[in-house]
Amino acid sequence: MRSTEERRKGEEGKGAFGSIVGLVVFLLVLYAIFHVGPPFWADYAFRDKMNELARSNRNIFSDEKLTDMIMKEARDRQLDDYITRDMIKIHTVETSRRIDVEYDRKVKIVPGYEKVIHFVDHVDQPLIF
Repeated sequence: MRSTEERRKGEEGKGAFGSIVGLVVFLLVLYAIFHVGPPFWADYAFRDKMNELARSNRNIFSDEKLTDMIMKEARDRQLDDYITRDMIKIHTVETSRRIDVEYDRKVKIVPGYEKVIHFVDHVDQPLIF
């Protein structure tokens, strides 16, 4: 059987620095997720609404009215700082409608580091008559 002194030889606290570094890295990843997630979620919800609007009846909803509705969605999702009317491209044909929106959004990943994320939203849906 080993003595108490022999057992404590390996317990010098050398793993404390690694644990602190690991904790800091983990907290930075959580911070980044907390700041990067909402812009992607807002874009996903915006694109989903664009899909819904693209299926609208072309006789009732003209391209101009659809642009107004898309801008309202952008305001509701707080994307109006990034999306302007001239960024919305709508192409309507007899049986389908395509909507394209491209915009950039600056996101703070971690303190002191920002990245510009380029979002490209493209929807193409058949029209409902």
